[in-house]
Amino acid sequence: MVIVVLGAVILVGGYFVFFKKTSNMPADTSNNVANENEIAGWQTYKNDKYEFEFKYPPNYKISSLRGGEVSMSLESDYAFMDFFDSQSPGVGKSITVNVIEGIESGEVSGNMDGGIDFGVSFRNPYTRNGYLEVLFATKRKGYESKVEEFREIISTFKFTK
Repeated sequence: MVIVVLGAVILVGGYFVFFKKTSNMPADTSNNVANENEIAGWQTYKNDKYEFEFKYPPNYKISSLRGGEVSMSLESDYAFMDFFDSQSPGVGKSITVNVIEGIESGEVSGNMDGGIDFGVSFRNPYTRNGYLEVLFATKRKGYESKVEEFREIISTFKFTK
């Protein structure tokens, strides 16, 4: 009986030690990071006030944000990305991008234009409310596959300080 209990304790303890050890390690983003050849022609946006930068494809343009604190948006013919100050990281799964911890929205949801919304929040000490939220939305139905493009853009995100 003692051997069975001792064995169970070792198995359970080993599981938690291994789980805790691997869950605290930065996630391997090598599968998420855009291929260097794919992003070779991309431009870089740098925000000195909020201390971040990212790369984006040539079919997107920087524009003024429709409200919010960070005051920038990235737009294409079929989608936009808004960067804004947020008080909460929202609910979703934890992700790591270039050793930056974030929360990816739990699911892709529909928007009033018939498209989709999807987002990521990063803790950011330079925003007034503590989080930088990045919302990706398609302007109409049929662009659901563009979430992968958003993930490629986000894979280049980094803080500059």
